[in-house]
Amino acid sequence: MIPATELAPEPPPIYVPPPPDPSFWYGVWIAIKLQLIPIIVILPAAIAGISLHRKLHEHPAVVLIGSVVASAWVIRSYCRESSISVMDLAGPLLFPPKLLLTLAAGVLGLLLLEIPLALLLMVRFPFLDPKLDFGVDQSPFAAFLLIVIAAPLTEEIIYRGILLRGFVPRYGVLRAAIAAGAIFSLSHVFPIRLPSMFIVGFLLSCVFLRLGSIWPGVLAHAFNNATAFFFMLKQPQPTPPQALEQIGPWVTPCILAGTVLLATAILAARRVLSNSPRLAVP
Repeated sequence: MIPATELAPEPPPIYVPPPPDPSFWYGVWIAIKLQLIPIIVILPAAIAGISLHRKLHEHPAVVLIGSVVASAWVIRSYCRESSISVMDLAGPLLFPPKLLLTLAAGVLGLLLLEIPLALLLMVRFPFLDPKLDFGVDQSPFAAFLLIVIAAPLTEEIIYRGILLRGFVPRYGVLRAAIAAGAIFSLSHVFPIRLPSMFIVGFLLSCVFLRLGSIWPGVLAHAFNNATAFFFMLKQPQPTPPQALEQIGPWVTPCILAGTVLLATAILAARRVLSNSPRLAVP
């Protein structure tokens, strides 16, 4: 009788783009381009806004177009250079229910931990407050498309599908995840969010390295951004002292609950991912 283990087919190797593999500084250059290319769209809007006495360059629809143009430019350029399709970069459509639940728990834990700590720091050091509302009051629909749809999809394709996948052959799995997480956090350019963005980038990198798919990361990313969007939509963004006063005595419980929830989610994700194939590295 043939053992059951011999009857189970081996999972196919996950595609890794051919050499030359992108370097860390190539990734930094991509992050810089994602900040510079939107100027093509935003600058004309700013000039038009001067004559109309409106800040058109801050409208979420303008920012959305600039962001999509920049991301499409970067993705298309890489696909042409590497002879790889966007779907190959994205990987298979995988949505493991247990993993998605653990990712959702991890996102909630990180938010519960990050928000009170960030508010405490911004009250102590006001210059750290980015003062961003993403134009939710100007156009909620455009802001939703920007924050919840476009950003998670394009960022996961670029930072996980392109950079992380390309870093693995050059740096190895662990250093590739650290490098991709670092570039992902630096691309958000707000010092107050660097630690949390690095944690998010590193964890999503680990998920991608196990599954070879950006789609669980896209959903987790969208869930995180949707939570922030909901609070911005519910009321105008308060100042850090006002927000901290609203949280009141819940600051310490939020930090403790967030720490426990995030740690539990990480341990649960390790168990779920331990049964998944690793990224095939040549």
